[in-house]
Amino acid sequence: MNTSAESNPPVLDIAILCQKQFGSHVDTYYYCKYLSRRHRVTYICWDYGSTRQGIEKVAVQYVSRNHSLIVRNLLYIYVVCTQLRRQAFNVCFIKYFRGCSILPLLFPRVGFIFDIRSGSISRSWLSRFICDNLLKFESRFFKHVTVISASLRRKLGLEGKAHILPVGSISLSVKEKEFCDLHLLYVGTLYNRNIDRTIPAFARFAQNHSHEIRCTYTIIGSGPDNEEEVLRSLAAELGVADRVHVVGRVPFEELGRFFDTHNVGVSFVPMTSFYDVQPVTKTFDYLLSGMVVIATATSENKLVIDESNGVLIDDTSADFFLGLEKVMAERAKYKSAAILENALKYHRDTISRELERSMLEKIGFSETGEGSVLAEWRVQ
Repeated sequence: MNTSAESNPPVLDIAILCQKQFGSHVDTYYYCKYLSRRHRVTYICWDYGSTRQGIEKVAVQYVSRNHSLIVRNLLYIYVVCTQLRRQAFNVCFIKYFRGCSILPLLFPRVGFIFDIRSGSISRSWLSRFICDNLLKFESRFFKHVTVISASLRRKLGLEGKAHILPVGSISLSVKEKEFCDLHLLYVGTLYNRNIDRTIPAFARFAQNHSHEIRCTYTIIGSGPDNEEEVLRSLAAELGVADRVHVVGRVPFEELGRFFDTHNVGVSFVPMTSFYDVQPVTKTFDYLLSGMVVIATATSENKLVIDESNGVLIDDTSADFFLGLEKVMAERAKYKSAAILENALKYHRDTISRELERSMLEKIGFSETGEGSVLAEWRVQ
């Protein structure tokens, strides 16, 4: 092993292909942020017309979306191919998009990493079947595949091929929390999440314990079907409009103040086969802010939630109430600083560092990788 080389790893030319506009897909945004500290990074995405964000030393190339579905997808692939011909990239990291499997056929010498951040979460069984099998088929064209969780890897039948590149988060708050009172926070989409089930449970809990503690519930997020107004109306109907605050959408950079002032995170996703394999990003947001988490007992939440940092529940109103009661009963034992410290392994810097390690290995730079999140990945 070359000690000199290890202390001075090479600078890579890295292409990151993600059709989401730069900054709107959190995982790839933080990969760019971390990797650009040392390497030259190019990000190719569609232009959704949103406010453009930037990171110093990250070259962002935008592709117009003002065409039909087929034309804009072909245009995106054309722009990617043009860039791959112009610039000698060491590694090309692809967040899966339809048709990407043509790239290793056209550019066999480029080191591709095919990344799966999600399986289909469509309500339609047929749609999920088609999309998941197309994704699995396209993965066959890549030597190196990463996937967000072991559960999703099993579901897609990629155990012998794909390696885990886990989800992560950052610390949105480093303020140490106390648990004398309970201030709940939900952050995320309101679409197809059944958050309305949590409000009757909270109302019942507040009625039972308002003489003992202060309790509030802040809901941040939006949905396409007037979900915000439905939740506000439900809170008013149950007499807790003064305790349940439905805020709507909040820009990411403004979330910190909510994480500073709340101490219980709500990670409530439906208990379905397709959500079961998806790690819940907000679970990590809450833990890395030193918050206790009430989480539905999906396979992925079971991997990170235990008695020291929260409770696991079913996706029903009755179980949400029982979860609140358990947090109430156990609140004296929770230690905010310990919750945050134990969650640091899920920090995006840690995960991005392991992605960098795998990229360096891909070009033949050797590291032992002991204790690595991606230690199982040894490029042949």
